[in-house]
Amino acid sequence: MVEMVLDLLTRDLSALVIEGVVREDREAGVLARHVWVAGPLHRIEEPPGRMEWIEGERTTWRSWPSDQGVVALPRPDLGEIHDHPTSLLARQERSWWAGLLGVGIGAGPRIEEVTFLGRAALAATTARPGPPMQVIVDRRTGIELRHGRADQDSAAAVWTRLTLHAQSDPAWFVWDGPWKRDENWADYPAGWTPR
Repeated sequence: MVEMVLDLLTRDLSALVIEGVVREDREAGVLARHVWVAGPLHRIEEPPGRMEWIEGERTTWRSWPSDQGVVALPRPDLGEIHDHPTSLLARQERSWWAGLLGVGIGAGPRIEEVTFLGRAALAATTARPGPPMQVIVDRRTGIELRHGRADQDSAAAVWTRLTLHAQSDPAWFVWDGPWKRDENWADYPAGWTPR
C-alpha cells in the first residue's frame, strides 16, 4: 500500500477542477482560504469572500500589498504553477514523499484506509524518528486532504470542504472590480489591459 500512497501523492492533478476551503496553520496564525483550481488557473479568497489572488488565462490579479488595492499584471504563459494556492496541491517528487514518510525505515509508514470529508482515503503515518506525521490522500484523485502531526487534532494544512467539478466557471478566474497597474512592475506591454 505504500507504493499506492506514493503513486497518489505524485499524480498529476492538472485535469481536475477543484473548489473548496483550506485551513492552514502558519506562524502568523490560522488562515482559511477559499480556493478554486483548474489546471494552471486558480483563485484564492482570504478570508473567504475577499479576493486575494487570481491567476487567469492572461492576467494575474492580486490584492497585496494591501496599500495598492487590486493590481493587474500580464501573465506570460499558462505553464506550470510555481506558487500553489495551497501546499495541499503542490506536487513533490516521489523521493521527497518517501523520505518524509520514512519509507525504508524499519517497517515503513503505517497505512490505513480511512474516510475523510466523505471520501475514501489512505492515511500514511510516518515511521521516521520524531513526532509522528500523517498525510491523508484521496484514493480516487490523489489530492492531499490533510497533513500534520498524527498525534494532534490540528493540522498544518487541511481541506475543510472539497468539491470536484466537471468543468470550471470562467468567472472564477477573472476580476470584474476596480484595479490598477502595479507601480513596481515596469514590463507592461504597450496597450495592455487585463482580460
